[in-house]
Amino acid sequence: MHVAGRTPNIRFLIAALLLCSALIPLWSQAATGAGVSAGSLIYAAGTSFEVVRDGKSVEYDLAADTVEGLEFYPGDYINTYKGTFLEIQVAGSRNVLKIAENTSFKIDEASEPDSSRYKVSYGRVRARVKKLAGLSQFAITGPSMVAGVRGTDFGYDILYSSEKGSTVASVYCFEGQVNVEPTVKIGIEEGQADPSRSESIEIAANEMISISEITAGTEPRYAFQKDVLSSDIQTFWRQNDFQATPIEVSPAGEIPTESDTPTETEEKGREPPPGAQFNFTQSQLRGGALLAAGIGAVFGAAALTFAYADPLVGDMNRDMRDDLALSMSISSGLFFSTSILTFIASLF
Repeated sequence: MHVAGRTPNIRFLIAALLLCSALIPLWSQAATGAGVSAGSLIYAAGTSFEVVRDGKSVEYDLAADTVEGLEFYPGDYINTYKGTFLEIQVAGSRNVLKIAENTSFKIDEASEPDSSRYKVSYGRVRARVKKLAGLSQFAITGPSMVAGVRGTDFGYDILYSSEKGSTVASVYCFEGQVNVEPTVKIGIEEGQADPSRSESIEIAANEMISISEITAGTEPRYAFQKDVLSSDIQTFWRQNDFQATPIEVSPAGEIPTESDTPTETEEKGREPPPGAQFNFTQSQLRGGALLAAGIGAVFGAAALTFAYADPLVGDMNRDMRDDLALSMSISSGLFFSTSILTFIASLF
């Protein structure tokens, strides 16, 4: 005999709503890709900077906020103000990006899983890239050209030139080689257009390429210049060189250099630490916490179903229903406690 026959249905509806509210953040995060970190802040100096994510702007005051360890995600816009310099370590590598003051920078959505792609709209960016065996592309784009590398130290500037009266884009190389692909038709002299110049161009250490707009209108033309690295750029980056040491990581695809490879003597003298060793990033721990919370919500909803939702469980034996409800409740509690502990661990 059932008393207040509509009560179980109401309880089941409440349980379903709770389950949906627990899982919606997971679905939303999976859809936007926000759970996959593109990199973290390892150095910041100056006044303040702004991060725009999903249309929402957050400003960080370096005098008041602790920002080291702040994570960035694909699609983030980063705007630095006067006197502010940031260094971002790319996730899963020792690659580091340095964003100079008065710069507008974007972490682009990767076109391929093993690629890193960025965009500078104005300002100055420098990158130190370590060779990775599985990296198909590391590129910085701008309005007039794309700079791609596999392992080097290079920079990309987009600055206004009062001498030329227009914005000049420059890609330059400190070490290694940089492959530059113009995205506009460029010419050597004003009024000349050389279609072959639209093909990729390679520059080596202490070389640079500059592209500036020479005519505006419906069909703007651009001037191309390849030269030795200017003293102004060298001086600027000498005064604002990289400051932080990248956090050591061991991605599966990384090619060890000669200095990274231990000698036979060092290998014999190195004792492994006792017990199993696991290293997780903050984003991985938080992702695990969300997953555990979601699974706990599913088990909790199942426990409520077996306990109260008569229309769904039918004429199941009452003792069996009680046992199933108890086991589901215990499982739900375990997953929720695991998610809480995992989330707390991600804060340290």
